[in-house]
Amino acid sequence: MKSNPTSAKVTNAFDTTGFEIFRPFQEAKKDSIAFITTWGLGHPLNMSQVVLPLIEKNVKVCLLVGYSKTTHSSSPLLQTLKDYKSIGWRVRALPSFHAKIWIINDKAWVGSANFVRGTITNIMVETPKTNVSDFLNLNWDQAYDISATTDLDLVPQAKQKYVSRSK
Repeated sequence: MKSNPTSAKVTNAFDTTGFEIFRPFQEAKKDSIAFITTWGLGHPLNMSQVVLPLIEKNVKVCLLVGYSKTTHSSSPLLQTLKDYKSIGWRVRALPSFHAKIWIINDKAWVGSANFVRGTITNIMVETPKTNVSDFLNLNWDQAYDISATTDLDLVPQAKQKYVSRSK
């Protein structure tokens, strides 16, 4: 069966809330698991329209955040990561990881939207979950768990790994 991709698009000129791009999260089922990968990360309080419904539905969220030591200040980013961990999310960080992928229920979304309230035009396109699962699992396994003692300045730059799938 061929999948028909759909997309969600946000532009600040038309979306005054900045949350329209996150519509797929509304479909998260109670007690399900969701994966989020991002480069930019909004604080949980600023993302409350997305975060609170996930908490209320008891969705177990795995958050993988990419960052650059040259463009992200490690102290504020580390505190934001710890704040997500404190609400029960599994949180990992991976230097130089720039992918934006969401897996919600049995759907995957790939695109340009960071997990931050919309500031520019973004697009996320639905794709079959099987297209991204291996890639996400490999990078999740490479990432560093965020603990109370983690210092992002001490995390080594990730080695680039490429996954090729044989047909």
